[in-house]
Amino acid sequence: MSTSEQEQSAAVVCYRHPARETFLRCNQCGKPICASCAVHMPIGYRCPDCIRGQQKTFETAKPMDFVWAVVVSGVIAFVGSLLVGWLGYFTLFLAPGVGVVMAETVRWVTGRRRSKKLFTMVVITCVVAGLPVLIGSLLPLLLGLGAGVQGLLLLWSPLWQVYYIATLTATAYYRISGTPLRWRK
Repeated sequence: MSTSEQEQSAAVVCYRHPARETFLRCNQCGKPICASCAVHMPIGYRCPDCIRGQQKTFETAKPMDFVWAVVVSGVIAFVGSLLVGWLGYFTLFLAPGVGVVMAETVRWVTGRRRSKKLFTMVVITCVVAGLPVLIGSLLPLLLGLGAGVQGLLLLWSPLWQVYYIATLTATAYYRISGTPLRWRK
């Protein structure tokens, strides 16, 4: 065996785990990486540092975007939660619609800039904005004002509020983050 063949077959160690031998290299920077560090991409394996650097390029939100996103999503979510009490069954249609309107409004106000923290803040704001109306609809039950059939009827309003909050947050998150909603085969 020649010297060049021996050098090619000799294993090197992972740059993050010096005790692990490897034959893998990052296809972007060329660093040796072990199987636990390697992130499989459609174009090959990448090291965690290159993946982290790649993800940072998608964080484009500015500090004021967070303020606008919270204000816009909070107002829209709260107004929608007030409508749930009057609409009842039609909340099935209202919640996804409000989620789409909210996400598109936030995207417009923020100039379509993106950030995982921005998406998370919108979701938290949706939940917090829906809580006052949910707590208000639970008060008659908590105070014992509903007995018998009337108590069952009082239970519908909080259930619709919970449905509204859950559907609103899911729709808004997936719409604003750009994650496609698809059925898996």
